Amino acid sequence: MKHFFLLNIIIAALFTSNIFSQAPQKFNYQGVARSTSGSPLANQNISLRITILDGTPGTAVYSESFLTKTNAFGLYAVNIGAGNVISGVFANINWSTGNKFSKVEIDPAGGSAFVELGTTPLLSVPFALEANNASKVTLFASGTQNLNKMAIQHSPAYPNWGLQYKDTADIFTFLSNGTSVLDVNLGAQSVKINKPLAIVDGTQGDGKVLTSDVNGNAKWLTPNFTADKVMMFSSGTQNPNKMIIQHSPAYPNWGLQYNDTTDTFKYLWNGSSVLDIGNKVAVNTGFTIKDGTQGLNKVLTSDANGVATWQDNKIVLFNSGTSNPTKMVIQHSPAYPGWGLQYNDTTDTYKFLWNNASVLDIGSTVAVNTTLSVKDGTQGANKVLTSDANGNASWQDFTTKISAIQPLGCQKLAAVTTSYQKIADLGTFTKTLAGTHLELNWQSNVMVDAFAGGATGAIYELRVDNTATTIGNATALFRSTLATEYLPVNITGLFNGLSAGTHTASVWVKTVYGSATGAYFDPGCFNSFGTNTLLIKEFK
Repeated sequence: MKHFFLLNIIIAALFTSNIFSQAPQKFNYQGVARSTSGSPLANQNISLRITILDGTPGTAVYSESFLTKTNAFGLYAVNIGAGNVISGVFANINWSTGNKFSKVEIDPAGGSAFVELGTTPLLSVPFALEANNASKVTLFASGTQNLNKMAIQHSPAYPNWGLQYKDTADIFTFLSNGTSVLDVNLGAQSVKINKPLAIVDGTQGDGKVLTSDVNGNAKWLTPNFTADKVMMFSSGTQNPNKMIIQHSPAYPNWGLQYNDTTDTFKYLWNGSSVLDIGNKVAVNTGFTIKDGTQGLNKVLTSDANGVATWQDNKIVLFNSGTSNPTKMVIQHSPAYPGWGLQYNDTTDTYKFLWNNASVLDIGSTVAVNTTLSVKDGTQGANKVLTSDANGNASWQDFTTKISAIQPLGCQKLAAVTTSYQKIADLGTFTKTLAGTHLELNWQSNVMVDAFAGGATGAIYELRVDNTATTIGNATALFRSTLATEYLPVNITGLFNGLSAGTHTASVWVKTVYGSATGAYFDPGCFNSFGTNTLLIKEFK
């Protein structure tokens, strides 16, 4: 294998530039490429790979490659930092910490089969690049927070003058004797000026206003009538409808107008004034005051200084404590002194007066002195005003209501025991109100085919919704030893506590002792001749 040698020369190009200018992000590197016999590789294309190492053996912080050509003496020159980047960022190399080394590799054929030639320490020349960092301040190089880190301080003698950075709030603060005159908030993206602002750009002048163009560029302008300041009557001529502030040319009747004749400012909405301000204030539309004291049904009340707040709507009749037996709390008007609400201090009674006559007295009791009308949606002819358990009153119809139905007939229960069993339903009816009573009367014929086990009779019972009455009984006794004997019955029952709506009446039967067979109502099916009836009476 052939070995090649390289004579390397690093030239301090940075020092040949003006030391006060910005240092370029590169430095010169020269060398001579020779063969193993020591002969220069003249006029030959070669490839170089140069790596900057941090420490030795070192960690690669930057690597780049070059394709260059030697001259007749085998000499070549490249700018480290200007090659084809393989890894890293040259501008990010921290030259101020650690020792830096350059590792050089060559492929004399101009390809990528690099052979390492050696590693050389970088001394003072590239460290001129660190001059770029002289104008930067790293606040927290150690990573430790300092909420009041001074980025730029006037001097050790003046620790409270300079530029301070508050890391928690992301705010740069310019301090003058510990007081901020300017805050630049990076988090909120805002600038706060805490002292008088002076913009001296050549356009400033007395009485000018700072105005921006469409791009937000500000400059000082002399105000005129249509722009920044309004001179209503610079000529001294009256104009009774001078618009001070106008919404826009498209809306000439919206804005603030001054009427010189009446000396009144008017806030116009589509040509109509909603607020007039002169020697008095007139509100010509809905009025809203929201100062934190507002609330439903409050009244606007002033204190001794005329400061108004919303207060609970109440009237103090006798601030002095002196009785006034005919104090008018609310009076219709001065023209009608006998109409309104009067308080009689002697009887502690409020009186609603109509032409000096009380129609309603309110004290420990309420006295209605005229016709009473209660219209709550439940009113109607012949109704009664009735309260519930909580005292809530409503109009109820308690007139007695009577109805009748033709029940089913020809019904039979095959086997009867000592427990009530239903023979059949008689039919349904409607109860109009809750809280009323029902009286049911049923008449029909009944029969039992045979008794056994000592039974001598059967009890028939009238029920509603399969439930017996709780007021007495609604029963009739059938007692006979004759077969096929029909006996008429008439059962009346009172029922209470039933809700309004549809209900069902039914007939039940049982024996007292033993058993029976063939318990009928309407045997022979005479119901078709209208012999059976169920009467329903609803009453209070």
